[in-house]
Amino acid sequence: NWVTVKSDPASNGLVYLVIDGASNLNTVYWNGTAWTVHTEHDSAIDTNARRAADFDWEPSGGKGLLVYGTTVGQITYETFTAPNTWGAPTSVTMKSGASNYIHPWVQLRRNTRNVNGDIKILGAVLEGTAFDLGAIKWDGTTFTVIGASTFTTDTGLTTYECFDMRF
Repeated sequence: NWVTVKSDPASNGLVYLVIDGASNLNTVYWNGTAWTVHTEHDSAIDTNARRAADFDWEPSGGKGLLVYGTTVGQITYETFTAPNTWGAPTSVTMKSGASNYIHPWVQLRRNTRNVNGDIKILGAVLEGTAFDLGAIKWDGTTFTVIGASTFTTDTGLTTYECFDMRF
């Protein structure tokens, strides 16, 4: 149902992400000459009708971040180090008391500059039910929810990806 391809800024590597009709979240890595065996990260993400997951690379390349909605009220992330090392999935609360909120839309964008101490990846996450559009960040070590409604408290809908974030 949903496909995202992100290129490593420091090599010919690619991460191909797919959400299929059964709500499975899978990724495959391309090293420039061959694909690796796919990795299934989750078999029941929040929805397959919307892009509830995204991946992007750190600006220095070789390392990346996968973020997805799979547990109501929380957002889940995994780190990646090329060519085939995935960190354990970690879920964090996106909004206190929001136990019925899913996350149907997720966008990640890498920082366009590689400066020591800068945020490496920023993200926007749309929560269902309340339609809050929140922000997340990754500094290469720590994943942080900036806020569940950082951008707006009501996008009005979740039917379409009603936002586009750029670094």
